[in-house]
Amino acid sequence: MKKLLSVVFCCCLCCLGLATAQAAPSNKIAAVVNGRMISMFDVEEAARPELLRKKGEDPVKVRRDVLDEMILDMLLAQEAERLQISVSDAEVEQELLGMMKMRNMSREAFARQLSKEGLTPSSLRTRIKAGLLRQRLLSRQVGRSVVVSPEEIRAYYEAHRSSFVSGGGVNIGLLIYPPREKAEKWAADIRSGKVSFDDAVSRVSIGPNRENGGRIGVPESKMSPGLRKAVASMREGDVSGIFMMDGHKAQFKLYGVAPGGQQLSLEEATPQIDALLREPKARERYDDYIGQLRSRAVIDIRM
Repeated sequence: MKKLLSVVFCCCLCCLGLATAQAAPSNKIAAVVNGRMISMFDVEEAARPELLRKKGEDPVKVRRDVLDEMILDMLLAQEAERLQISVSDAEVEQELLGMMKMRNMSREAFARQLSKEGLTPSSLRTRIKAGLLRQRLLSRQVGRSVVVSPEEIRAYYEAHRSSFVSGGGVNIGLLIYPPREKAEKWAADIRSGKVSFDDAVSRVSIGPNRENGGRIGVPESKMSPGLRKAVASMREGDVSGIFMMDGHKAQFKLYGVAPGGQQLSLEEATPQIDALLREPKARERYDDYIGQLRSRAVIDIRM
């Protein structure tokens, strides 16, 4: 009997050891960024919604892409800390409420939708905070170094005078990508016909009217610089390239254009043109800035 109990006890120990060994990977370190760790558990948590959206893709690559974004977020957070740039909980909550309003959902319905997407309100708050911090840091470090001259503005105005009118607007289908979504991959699939624009909207967009292809009407006065620039060279039915909209990568499908009204003067059009010309310069400066942060950092990737 004692021998039997001993065998059972040993088996239990073996099972316990096996369970511990199987659970251990979640406690492993995925990367160390300037002395700060990112655990495999953190990577799995962040990758869950991406894995749900990208069924059929290599999960190892999905996790590695997520880790790359987490490393960048950590680099930017460390830089923001050094420069004493912060984001308050109230600002995060305000952004969260804006997302619920955009989707026309109550807090409870929004939480249920997040669960379907592999997210929780807490994990979304973490993402929102990282996004706001990134936007604030880059606005300070990148935006202030970008200069658009009066000569450039005048030349653009003369070349695109007919695009600057008051009144009118557009009917579009809007696709706004989540922060960590690979917008370029989706854009390529839409362009090749591998996936329809409406399907992409329903699957990944965080914008309005997901169930109806993201269709909205935008009056001329509310058109962002990126939207205005894209519409100028499109025909009905065309899908735009990727542009930035309120800190998110976005695309749209053009369904119709309402005729414009009064021609804007150079002075009236200057703020719009400044924003249009500033965007590509800021993107180039952004790439340089991120490259400098990475080159100065000590990054040890272990997954």
